[in-house]
Amino acid sequence: MKTIKLFSGLLLLLTLALILAACGESNTIDLTSNTVSAGSATATTGAPATTGVATTRSATTAAVTPDAPATVTPVTTEATTVAATTAAPTATVAETTAPPVTATPKPTTVSQAVSLRNANWPDVLANNPQLTVEQDYSTEEGPYVNVKDPALSGVALLKNIIYYDLDKDGAAEAIIILNSGGTAGNVGFLVYTRATPRPKLVGAVSGYKMEVDIKQDQLLGINALYSAGIPNCCPNAAEFIYYTLSGGKLKVTSSHVEAEASYMEQKVSEFYKLLGSKQLDKAYKLLSARYQKANPFDKWSKGYASTKDIQVKAEATGSPNLVQVEINATDNTASGPKTRKFVGTWRVKWDEGTQDFFLDEADIQVQKVQAPSVKVNPVFNPILQDLIDFAGVPVLLPNTIPGNENNQPLYASIARANGKGYWVDISFTPDCNGATACDLGYVSGDENGPGVLPLKGDQYKLAQGLTGYYVAGHCGSSCDLSTLTWKIGDVHYTVAIGGSGPDLLVEMANSAINNGSIYQGSK
Repeated sequence: MKTIKLFSGLLLLLTLALILAACGESNTIDLTSNTVSAGSATATTGAPATTGVATTRSATTAAVTPDAPATVTPVTTEATTVAATTAAPTATVAETTAPPVTATPKPTTVSQAVSLRNANWPDVLANNPQLTVEQDYSTEEGPYVNVKDPALSGVALLKNIIYYDLDKDGAAEAIIILNSGGTAGNVGFLVYTRATPRPKLVGAVSGYKMEVDIKQDQLLGINALYSAGIPNCCPNAAEFIYYTLSGGKLKVTSSHVEAEASYMEQKVSEFYKLLGSKQLDKAYKLLSARYQKANPFDKWSKGYASTKDIQVKAEATGSPNLVQVEINATDNTASGPKTRKFVGTWRVKWDEGTQDFFLDEADIQVQKVQAPSVKVNPVFNPILQDLIDFAGVPVLLPNTIPGNENNQPLYASIARANGKGYWVDISFTPDCNGATACDLGYVSGDENGPGVLPLKGDQYKLAQGLTGYYVAGHCGSSCDLSTLTWKIGDVHYTVAIGGSGPDLLVEMANSAINNGSIYQGSK
């Protein structure tokens, strides 16, 4: 009986095996690798072992669909219970066809935009609604264009396009200069940036005799400016305007106006010429509104009440709108005309309303020159600085003075000191003012000209190869001054002592010559 039952069980197992083989001999499930094999198609999913895989008929697209978990059913015989696994889940073949793949367009980037260097510029200009092209006026340099805003016309110089990255986005913009073809020169420029399908106009600027360049990492336009009466050939000013590109728009970052060098020199010289001729009202009109506000006319004009003459040398410094000046100003004083030397600078400023330059800021001081360590007679010490300030020629002063041998007190006073020379009186009393009773003599130095003592008299050899000319003074109840005169450059020098012979004057002259000048003056 047991044998029959065992045989029946074996028969049942054999039957089940045959059924399984008929369902699909090549389909197996490997629980350890989580890999599903279906004929030649294999996919690694990383999912639990109970997951099945369905493949399309064409095998081009694999759709992964999870099946229900496999169910294990116990098989029970009369004597023995056998654990058997149900048939493997059947793979489902998708009948649908994979949809066509459609490429999604990517946003246009700078790198994909039309290259400006390779752009067809005649085509770009012809198809720009912001301007029109007139072929009748076009040249070999490029087409003639009319820009609507701002009103601007000229030949587009396509052979001289400037490429520069103004907005720092890694791609250069194109700057196209427009030229009038006549005396106006360059009359403006256009700025294009990269875009599709063709470059985009982002800025247009008009000008006159314009220079276009890249400076300080910015776009620079320089325009010619003119004050009233200035000929077209020779502008007296230039306007500097700096641009940058920001937010797709051309923007001005800074601007200023610079004077032409010779014009501002002329303006400063004219100011001092009017002062010297006492035309203070006209000179005042050459000062800027800011300067006039800080210096009202009544107060300002009093500063020139004693002015007799002004001579100026004006020279451009090389810095914008800055003029260097050297001024010899002669004033009437109680002791006669005195000349002082001033040095410094004037800065001129452009006035937009009047289209002209005005003197705006002064930095001018009296030139102070320290007396060198020259061995001069102590008699002259009290007046040394005044001679330095006022004398306009090199000053020679003697160490030896006849009549001073016994330490008799002597006094020196300036009778005259100006841009043309100096005269120093030497006397036995203060404030002698040349009176015969107290006057000893004088020393002087003057530019050659009217009133200067002529070179005549007995000739004597002096120090440093110079020649002196001696003229004796006549003596009666008192003695006139004897003089010895010599010439260095354009300056005549004289030493004079009452009733002195030539030997003493030669000694006096040689001590002055060998000392050298205490001040070289403006000559």
